[in-house]
Amino acid sequence: MARFVTGNSFSTGDQVTATTLNNAVNNAKVSTDSVDNSSVAVDGSGVLSVKTSTSASDGVTFAKFQQIPANTVLVRDANSLGSVSAKAVADTQILIGDGTGFTSAALSGDATMTNAGAVTVSSVASGATGTTASSGDSSNKLATTEYADSIRPNIVTTNNTAASSVSATTAWTDFPSLEVTVTPRLASSTFIIDSNGLLGNYDSQMIQGKIQYKVNSGSYADVVVADSPSNRPTVHGILDMDYNNSEWGGNLVIHIGASGLSYSVGDTITFKLQVKNYLDSYPLYFNRTESDADTTRKFRGVSTITVQEV
Repeated sequence: MARFVTGNSFSTGDQVTATTLNNAVNNAKVSTDSVDNSSVAVDGSGVLSVKTSTSASDGVTFAKFQQIPANTVLVRDANSLGSVSAKAVADTQILIGDGTGFTSAALSGDATMTNAGAVTVSSVASGATGTTASSGDSSNKLATTEYADSIRPNIVTTNNTAASSVSATTAWTDFPSLEVTVTPRLASSTFIIDSNGLLGNYDSQMIQGKIQYKVNSGSYADVVVADSPSNRPTVHGILDMDYNNSEWGGNLVIHIGASGLSYSVGDTITFKLQVKNYLDSYPLYFNRTESDADTTRKFRGVSTITVQEV
């Protein structure tokens, strides 16, 4: 198989001169048989060239590249046109463009990454937490759910729509099913409590009310205590029913701020409304009048308690 094609072909009887001999060598061309015609080709002028092709298997193979150092990648490590060079990338490092070339660096600070691509965050902003992304994605992801909630109002409310009563009493009595539980997001918060208890009574009674709280499963206590109460009852609101008629009822409204409560973030705090007759021992009626006949002259109502962390 010929590797070159002569630059001057001789026929029988041709005269051999210095010129024809020189031409045979100087004008010789590379034979197409001397290349694989896959990565290197010979063009029509007998010039060697890297072959271009739309076939993924053609062209210059990796094995025919210049060898480069271990653990390097080929880049143009500058912000100008020029030659490529080998850029070293060590264990756990990543290649970062900086506008003037590339930097090889590992993640550092609060976030680190292994050479398997696993990222660890050692410290995150207060309130951020690892949590399940969604009901359709059970993998744990870094989320800011609690942080976002901490700047959104933390408000809980409970409504009591049922009519009921208690027997004659002048003792503090829980307003039935009228309590709320809040989980504080911040330490040393103030809590704004709004309570609206709809009550019926008998014969010109004054009804007293107060808000109590407990932390987790502890004992209840008043959220705020008046100065020097001595033997005086501590109250947060009064409903004076001064109309002598069993059809009478009214709203015991309490709006109070509670601060200085002893708790930790993650505890639960439960608030409730208590009521009692001021002097005489009469029954108390909740969300209804004393006489509960099914007529338009009698009321049925809704009572509520709302707590907001601020």
